[in-house]
Amino acid sequence: MKIPFYQETWFGIDLNALSKQENLSIESVASEKLYHHIYKELITNDVNLVADEWIKNKHCLSEWLSNFMHEKNLQQKLILSVGCGLGVVEQPLVKKGIRVDLQECQLLSIQYLQKNHPEEFQKINFIHSLDLKEIGGYSYDAVMAITSTYCLNDQALSEFLHTVHRILKKKGIFIWYETVLSATNIIHFLKNKLRGNKAEGVLWGWKRSQRTLMNQALKHNFVLEESYWFDKNNKAISPRTILGISLGLDAAWQMMVFQKND
Repeated sequence: MKIPFYQETWFGIDLNALSKQENLSIESVASEKLYHHIYKELITNDVNLVADEWIKNKHCLSEWLSNFMHEKNLQQKLILSVGCGLGVVEQPLVKKGIRVDLQECQLLSIQYLQKNHPEEFQKINFIHSLDLKEIGGYSYDAVMAITSTYCLNDQALSEFLHTVHRILKKKGIFIWYETVLSATNIIHFLKNKLRGNKAEGVLWGWKRSQRTLMNQALKHNFVLEESYWFDKNNKAISPRTILGISLGLDAAWQMMVFQKND
């Protein structure tokens, strides 16, 4: 199951106002152009819009990933992080010596890492790519997608998973971390639909249940190895679920770990 979700602000930036300013439709999913202007604001604004608490929470995920990679003996393997954004999650991994290449479809956001963490920036291999076609087959031992696929429609998501499978080495690992679809989200969505209420904000993407994500991955020859849930602070939790849907309000993020089935 999946439902659309909307965003009114991001890092305190008014997305409705920005969309109108740039003549972008708020009914079309947030585009590369919109993200470009957001990242430009984040990087050039004299006021630091990236809050310390937000970075702290992202680094909590970094710590979990670091432990996971050591547990799976991935720390010296070649890893790709797709849609890295500002590179906040990846920076502590690079600092610890974990080999992570960073990819983005635009060049601007990586300037945050270059500006704030020049030592780690010098160590990374940054790949500017719209669709990963420049990357050869069997290139990586592991691929991470950290909150970078919610904005993909079903066709684009299918193409993405096909590409991930192609660029992974034999028995490669795919780490998929995304926003949670909860029972509360579904109820709220259905109520608004029945009442004819118009969603507020910019169409940001789709929330998909864990089962929906798993089924998509299975179609592209991946095997589920493990699954996890995290709260809004990126701390691992064990919520009540049914059919891959969180029943409470404590889960904010979901992760599934797949292995390439050769």
